[in-house]
Amino acid sequence: YGPVRLPMAAAEVITVISSTANSFKLSNLGPVVGAFEEDRRAGILGRLDAEAPTLPLTVRVAGSGIQDERRFQMEIAQLPALVPTLLAISTLGTLEAAGHTSGPQGLDLEAKVSLARLGDLTIAQSFDGDGAATQAAVYLLTVLSMATQTSLEDVEIEGVEVELRRSSDVRTAKLAGAHAERTRVEPGEAVNLLLDWIPQGGGAERTSLEVQVPADIPDGPYYVMLGDGVSADATRFLLEPAAPVSYPQQLRLLRSLHSRRDLVVLGLVPSPGVVSQGELMPQLPGSMRALWGALPPGKALPLAIAIADRSESRLDFPFEGLTRVDLEVRRR
Repeated sequence: YGPVRLPMAAAEVITVISSTANSFKLSNLGPVVGAFEEDRRAGILGRLDAEAPTLPLTVRVAGSGIQDERRFQMEIAQLPALVPTLLAISTLGTLEAAGHTSGPQGLDLEAKVSLARLGDLTIAQSFDGDGAATQAAVYLLTVLSMATQTSLEDVEIEGVEVELRRSSDVRTAKLAGAHAERTRVEPGEAVNLLLDWIPQGGGAERTSLEVQVPADIPDGPYYVMLGDGVSADATRFLLEPAAPVSYPQQLRLLRSLHSRRDLVVLGLVPSPGVVSQGELMPQLPGSMRALWGALPPGKALPLAIAIADRSESRLDFPFEGLTRVDLEVRRR
């Protein structure tokens, strides 16, 4: 690694495990006595009484099978290339210490990442099944890597707070379909949608959802996409392929991520436009589209459909599924 700043602690070697491939020692760590400053092939260099910067990680674990809320506080080494991995592994370790990481279970993750000079990044996600704990750690690793492992900005994490809530049951429902009470609507009008659900364990349920048609859309088709946060985000990124070219855009994208508990509604209209330099420009007149189309390849991507409206609501349970309701907008 070359130059590093890692805490150096005293250790008591208990025993040595011999192996022809790779022998190793078992030891108990003692107090921090200094800091390592160089990591080279020939050896490592450390100084007594030196201090290495660390970032605080706080993890709270609660829920089924946990008598009282468990709180873990750790200091993570400031190794930029490894910080996301160290944070994810440490979070997974708290789940193992508080209960178990295998077997069917539900897990809700909430995390707040404090970024120096850039504010906080808050994320939330739900996981279910045998690999819920591992999925939560991988999700945290992925988001933190996107936030910090970038050439767009020199990002420094000041601290991370994670809250994990466990459920002994698998809870994920399925959104089986949706339809409108009427399909011909006027701009600015509210339409009632009926949603069909299949809860975990079987059966069927139906709920209603009122959706407001935007007042400024033209006559013609209006498509309403409904789905869980993850599926809706995937659809949104497909319709709006605006790859970030600046860190504020990258951070805005990460802050827009939804949970599987979020029922996301996207209102779509045919709207020729373009996306360029990470910014969306829908509903462009023909002359402007022609000018953008004359740019060299890769400078501007055409858009066929625009997201005219979006809303979300947080449900009491996670779910999966994506469905579409077709409406026709007509002014009287």
